[in-house]
Amino acid sequence: LALLAQAGRARARLDLGDAAGAYADAAEIPEGFVWNAEYSTIDGVRENRVFNLNVPNRYVSANPDEYGTLLVEGQPDTRVVVENSGQAGHDGATVHWYQRKYTSAGSPIPMASWAEAKLVMAEARPSEAKMHIDELRGAQGLPALVLTGAETEADLLAIVLEERRRQLWLEGHRLNDMLRHGLAFPQGVNHKGQSYGPITCMPLPEQEKRANPNIPS
Repeated sequence: LALLAQAGRARARLDLGDAAGAYADAAEIPEGFVWNAEYSTIDGVRENRVFNLNVPNRYVSANPDEYGTLLVEGQPDTRVVVENSGQAGHDGATVHWYQRKYTSAGSPIPMASWAEAKLVMAEARPSEAKMHIDELRGAQGLPALVLTGAETEADLLAIVLEERRRQLWLEGHRLNDMLRHGLAFPQGVNHKGQSYGPITCMPLPEQEKRANPNIPS
């Protein structure tokens, strides 16, 4: 539990711009550490809803344009596996793709992990990004990162954020990463001609505002 708290503090410090503090916390997370949110098929309310919404219900689809053909130095990226279901989605019109990260309604979802800690360290010190990414990839049998040697700090940050997009896929980090770094959201219309809305975050409930003295009233 102490490691979970420390991993969470590393994440919070990174969000607050405290790179040194984030790095120090993340460096204490041991290889192989993972703390999961556990799910079960014993009761419907305890099931993994990422799996349920995507596989049996087909309410949501993996995006093949963003995740369908990802490579790591020319090899398929085994961290992000999607599959055409051969069926239409729940709307009867969208080509539906399965995610294959969570394979059942009882699959756990990582809340904190050594993998995330390595990427916190890589983001906190972009000059060390290759070392941390290579260590993380090596533990998963993936090729090392190839750099030209001419990368700027901004280039290295972009590489780290892309690594986070893949490594932490479907773990609840991407939206926050986009907001933290001002990454572009979809614009215009989707494949059905529907306009994308301007909302990029959900408002805090009044109960949470009242309970947290650090949030202005």
